[in-house]
Amino acid sequence: MCLRGEVANAEASSADSMEIRVDRVVQVEIGGAVVISDAVKLSPKADMNVKPLSSFVIGLPCAYQGNLFHYFAYDATNKLDVTPSVDPKMLCGMGVQFKEAIDLAKTGSYDFTVVYVLSGLIALEGKDFNVSFPLYPLLQNKLGFYNITVVLPPRTLYVNSSLHFDNTTRTTPQYSYQILNRTESDVRPFENQTSWVTFTHSGLPKEFFLIELDQVRREITLDPWGALLVSDFYQITNKGESLSRIPFYIPRNATGISAQDIYGSIPKPTVEDGGNVFMRVSVSLRELLEKNEKTRLTLNYRLPFMMHVKQNGFEDYTLTLDFLNLTHYVARNVSVKVILPEGGQSLGETVTDYDNVTRFHNLNSDLEYRYNIFWASFRPVTWVGILATIFCAFLFLKKPAKPVAVVTPIPPDSLRRFVDAYEERTRLSIELRSIERQVRTGKLSKRQHRLRRDSIGSRLSRLRKGLSELRAEIEQAGGRYAGMMRQLEVAEAELEALEEDIRRVEARYQRREISAEAYRRLLDEYGRRRERAENAISEVILRLREEL
Repeated sequence: MCLRGEVANAEASSADSMEIRVDRVVQVEIGGAVVISDAVKLSPKADMNVKPLSSFVIGLPCAYQGNLFHYFAYDATNKLDVTPSVDPKMLCGMGVQFKEAIDLAKTGSYDFTVVYVLSGLIALEGKDFNVSFPLYPLLQNKLGFYNITVVLPPRTLYVNSSLHFDNTTRTTPQYSYQILNRTESDVRPFENQTSWVTFTHSGLPKEFFLIELDQVRREITLDPWGALLVSDFYQITNKGESLSRIPFYIPRNATGISAQDIYGSIPKPTVEDGGNVFMRVSVSLRELLEKNEKTRLTLNYRLPFMMHVKQNGFEDYTLTLDFLNLTHYVARNVSVKVILPEGGQSLGETVTDYDNVTRFHNLNSDLEYRYNIFWASFRPVTWVGILATIFCAFLFLKKPAKPVAVVTPIPPDSLRRFVDAYEERTRLSIELRSIERQVRTGKLSKRQHRLRRDSIGSRLSRLRKGLSELRAEIEQAGGRYAGMMRQLEVAEAELEALEEDIRRVEARYQRREISAEAYRRLLDEYGRRRERAENAISEVILRLREEL
């Protein structure tokens, strides 16, 4: 991070009397993240006294502040404390604090590593991808020896670069990938230079996906009968080529795997080998996800209860949350919610929230809760008792038996028709917005646009009428069903108001009543509000589908 503050205390005389070597690895992850690792080696110069070091400053150019998701440092035995540090020469970096002062005169050398995780450094240019990165670490003193290695994603080919790199290919049982290497010496202090590398797919299947995870939401449900159910919700933005599938990582012992998008169930994900602990599942999308388009996916699966839940006593349990994996991706926001069985009492937080999460974050935690196993039979026993009471009252009154009508608050067929119709309406609304964009960009003629718009409009009109009737029937059930219908109405009203606001601000921008900056800022705000409303609708429809 680039923050105003004091430069970490690194003695100038010590810096002048040290030899510094850095081996940098730039790893391009298959999801679009870039991980930069700087292995630093400090050695004393011959015939010179070196004062003990308590810290060392190293960093990135300030231009990369907005791309920096996470950073940390470690040596052979410890994770090191780091503090943001700013140098007058625009060094945006870290003051790496050593656990104890390093006396190079006694140790001979000292090694530590600094890791940066960045996003937004890769751009799609035609059929090729271009990744830009800082060529050197920014240091306060001369770098004696420097080696940089760029590791490209599997099944991609090197095309071009701003500097010469030696090129080799490494093969594993699963993939082959290219490694670029360059060595330099006597790099000047505060050397600030950007380099770039262009690469492309080497064939099919494509293994590089330029996506951003705007939000990851995990919901873990413990039911009374010993099942551990997991739902992983992903909100995704595609920044690269059109996508037909997206890979994710889930525990190897997961079963009953299924996937959903905003319209409902989609084909069962393809399961692949992903390592000793996790397996990779590829989710096939209902339709191509184009560049800069968003989608929302949900992965559902079961995990072995006894493997993740430990019973500490008659009523005391511990749930171990150690199965969130963001391999190759970074996520703007991650939330984890635990739903205990009815009657369960949490002894800790059941909802946790994290920002700017990478595969290096340790999100493992334990949740202790208290649950009496007799709660599982509470409802069945209660219903049996009620039925027995009714039966006894019937015998006591000795009245003729009357047929008992089984009342269903909502016919399942009505609920199913409502969910299907609503999902169809959502799909048509998205298609309508898509053709509006296409006609603005010239990809669709005005005649084709008019024909498709009128066709979609008539189908939407019929769906709205049918949904209105079904909504009234569901609302009559009262309780949570009426509440869910009210949530839909509020979210729909918000979307309608937003569409009107967007049309109004676009007209004002065309009339030059507002600046381009104000126009973009308003559209960004309307976009965030639209996502919140659409998420609320998706959650209600998902809950109704779960009812089925």
